[in-house]
This record gives sequence, structure tokens and C-alpha cells, in this order.
Amino acid sequence: MSESNAKTLPQFNSNEERVEFFETHDMGEYDSALQEASFDVDIKRKYYLVSVDGSLMNQLLARL
Repeated sequence: MSESNAKTLPQFNSNEERVEFFETHDMGEYDSALQEASFDVDIKRKYYLVSVDGSLMNQLLARL
């Protein structure tokens, strides 16, 4: 979309208003009005300990 056809964002008083607006509007039509964001994501694996019946565990391991 060219800069001249870009839509301008209305002023929002809260993040809730911003969310409500974009629930009914295409964010792609306002891409030139949106600020670029960058952030780091620190994904950590989680482990869960659960009890499993021995015969079921054998079947699960056989499928690996």
C-alpha cells in the first residue's frame, strides 16, 4: 500500500479501546501508522512428572 493511501489511526484512551478497534479493522491497512516493535523471547522447556501404567509406557516407547 502506498504511503498516500495509508489510513491513519484514531487516538485511543486505553489499550482496551485499541484492542476493540482492531477486532473489527484490518491491522494491515494501518501498517505504516504502527510503530515497529522488537523484543526477546526466552522460551524454557517444562517437564511434567506423571504416573503411567507399565504396559502403557511400553506401548508408548515402542512407538518412538
